[in-house]
Amino acid sequence: DVFLSAKGKPDEDHDRVRVYVVILLAKVAERFSLEDPRRATLLKSLDATLRTPSQSVQSPVSDAMSLLFPSISFDLASSHLEAFMDRMTRGSSLAIRRGAAFGLGALIKGRGSHFVIRERNVLDRICAVLQDKASSLEAKQGGLFGLELLARSMGRCFEPYIVKLLDVLIAVFSDGRTEVREASLEAAQ
Repeated sequence: DVFLSAKGKPDEDHDRVRVYVVILLAKVAERFSLEDPRRATLLKSLDATLRTPSQSVQSPVSDAMSLLFPSISFDLASSHLEAFMDRMTRGSSLAIRRGAAFGLGALIKGRGSHFVIRERNVLDRICAVLQDKASSLEAKQGGLFGLELLARSMGRCFEPYIVKLLDVLIAVFSDGRTEVREASLEAAQ
């Protein structure tokens, strides 16, 4: 926990060590009972680690979080979802927005599409951000990151939602800002 929350050198070796620590913690957490409060503590530490500006760290952290999400309460899962949505659309840096999208992907892997898409209307909320002309660059970019990670997390199960997203994706492809167009290309893949 101390290692993950510490600011380290932004180099490849440090990132690799962080990944190994995350994998180790995820394997240890699998052995905890479902009621063990250390699961929530570990989830909080992993959530903080998602802010690391390295996809090679964010991806395994997301995988580790997906193992912990099935065992948390509905209220705690909802709280994480709202935090991810907020950071994804209002995050001050690319790493924070991307990390929040990875967290959203972990949540859908762990809790399932019913919780994220149907009960919490995440797709509708992301589409609203992307269609709003007044949305900031950060909000649109974060929304597109969210779509990308939802599609990756759900795989083929995401296909029925693509029809609903086509008009939105076409609109953001024509955005005047390069960052939004690049994020839309990533989301479309």
